[in-house]
Amino acid sequence: MLVLQYLEIMQKKEQFDWNDYLKIAVNLFEERDNYATKCDCSVDCLLRCSISRSYYVMFNKMKYFAKQYTGFKTRQREREKVDLEEHLEKYFSKNEYDKEITKLIRWLENSRIYRNSADYESIMSIKTTLPNAAYKTNKWARVIINEILPRLEDEITN
Repeated sequence: MLVLQYLEIMQKKEQFDWNDYLKIAVNLFEERDNYATKCDCSVDCLLRCSISRSYYVMFNKMKYFAKQYTGFKTRQREREKVDLEEHLEKYFSKNEYDKEITKLIRWLENSRIYRNSADYESIMSIKTTLPNAAYKTNKWARVIINEILPRLEDEITN
C-alpha cells in the first residue's frame, strides 16, 4: 500500500521543464549587457552560462528522446554524453533520418566542446569568439528542441 501511495505522489509531481534552460540561455545572451550591469558581473560570465544552459537543454531533451524512442541506456554516467552521441549515430545511420541526425549530433558535439571550454577554462580554447559560441549554441538548441526532435518524434510515432 505504501508503495502505491508513493507512486501516486510521484506521478502528480511535475517533471522539470528543460525548455526553461533554453529560455534562460537565450535571455542571458540577448540581455547580457543589462544583466552584467544589474548583477555586477562580466559579460563573459553571462555568455558562459548561456552556453552551458543551451548545451544541457539539448543534451537532456535528446537523452530523453533517445530513451523513449530508441532504447538508449547509459552504461556509465561519466560517459553519458559521448554514449548518447554514439548511440544516436548508430541508431539512425541506416535510415532516412541520416542527414538530420548527422547535423543534430555535430551540433551536440560542438556545443559540448563549447560548454567544456566555457565551464572549465579561464581562457577559452575554442576556435571562435565567446559571443559567437553562445549565439551558435542558442541557435542550435532552438532548432533541435523546436524543430528537429518534434519532427523525428512525429515520424517515429506515425
